[in-house]
Amino acid sequence: PTQVVIHREDFESGGFVQFPWEFQGYEISWPNVNPIEDFTIVNPIDDVVWSIDTNEFYSGTASAKSYPISHNQASFMSLTLDVTLDGEISFWYKVACEYSPSQTYFYDGLFFIIDGETADRFQPESDGSSPWTFASYPIETGTHTFDWVYVKDNSDGTTFIDDDCAWVDFITFPSIVPIATGMIAGSVSLFPVTNYEEVEISIGAMVINPDETGLFDVELPVGIYDITATLTGYETITFEDVEVLEGTLTPIYFELYYLQAPENLQTVINDNIVDLSWEHNQPTENGGRKQNNHSNREFQNFNIYRNMDGDEFELLGTTTDLIFEDNLVEAGEYEYYVTAMYDQGNESEASNVETVIWEGAGSNDPLIPIANALYQNSPNPFNPETRISFDLKEDAQVSLEIYNMKGQKVKTVINNKLLAGQHSVVWYGKNNNDKTVSSGIYFYKIEAENFQKTRKMLLMK
Repeated sequence: PTQVVIHREDFESGGFVQFPWEFQGYEISWPNVNPIEDFTIVNPIDDVVWSIDTNEFYSGTASAKSYPISHNQASFMSLTLDVTLDGEISFWYKVACEYSPSQTYFYDGLFFIIDGETADRFQPESDGSSPWTFASYPIETGTHTFDWVYVKDNSDGTTFIDDDCAWVDFITFPSIVPIATGMIAGSVSLFPVTNYEEVEISIGAMVINPDETGLFDVELPVGIYDITATLTGYETITFEDVEVLEGTLTPIYFELYYLQAPENLQTVINDNIVDLSWEHNQPTENGGRKQNNHSNREFQNFNIYRNMDGDEFELLGTTTDLIFEDNLVEAGEYEYYVTAMYDQGNESEASNVETVIWEGAGSNDPLIPIANALYQNSPNPFNPETRISFDLKEDAQVSLEIYNMKGQKVKTVINNKLLAGQHSVVWYGKNNNDKTVSSGIYFYKIEAENFQKTRKMLLMK
């Protein structure tokens, strides 16, 4: 007799690695034909991947959760299998979305599609998400593609549910050709050494951790994968297009180096100008060795972050220097920190946080100028930096820009609102791309409310 093997996907592996799942998002349109509408695919959307949810599940400790999408979009979770015997496919689902109380219309919800034909649609029947519900469909021998698709129409109605998603769990397939698998195994080395078990190794939607010695292994369906190792404060390494062959062990070895972070951040406030300075020892190459033909530890720039009165930190600016100047406009309590950016988008841990309190322009501040003015830069000639000072007789939106002899804009030094008073700013001889400019004559131009002035300066190296 033929031996029938039960194949099941319960998403307990921690990722979509037990079967060759595929994910895709689309912009869609609706034909506006009632009582039930089918959608039409318009354009693809990248990076729409379902996730593993360990808070909501039918069985075990995990389920598949649809990707968050917007109006007139669809999120596909798809699988193609070779069915060897007639049978059925079954699964459990749960839906939380806008719904039609009469079930006459279909707004948002879960589609189940077999070989491009809609087999069923699911939506809640009352306020709140639907309970976990069982669904089953007959399947004949042959190759079949199964799609679980969460869709949204063009607006949210009065029955909108905040979760706005679908879950799928405990899928049982008919008899299928066994999925060919292989193994990936290897190790992580950390410089300097810290807790190996905190390293995250990502393979698609699955994340695993090495053991306490840095060793790891995982069984995967045959295919091609991008494998990434990350640890806070260390560089991120990705091996692209790693091929997993049937019955074969593929070795992977990661070396993660600590990304030197800025240290000893200090702030000095003078009127409304905050001068920041810090220290940073840039790392050297590991004996010239590079992973993936890239050096992930090549320093790029510093990111300066600031918040005001306890709000979220936001990126204030970037520089390659060890100093930065911030012009405050509003009174308040400000916090700053600095990070270092490296190749491949790697960002170091943050420096210490420094706090500055500015009470705004008050009675103890210098007298407000009676006229706008732009002064000669100092020093002039200069190398590599010079200070530009100006007066404002009233609060104004200020633009201070540097131009070369050809009239081409080189650097925007200031472009924000400033308070009335005396101001100064340092230009470090770099353009808007943070590249050092060549020697020569430059012009600096200020524009404020009913005020324009241009002066000349000389950079000599």
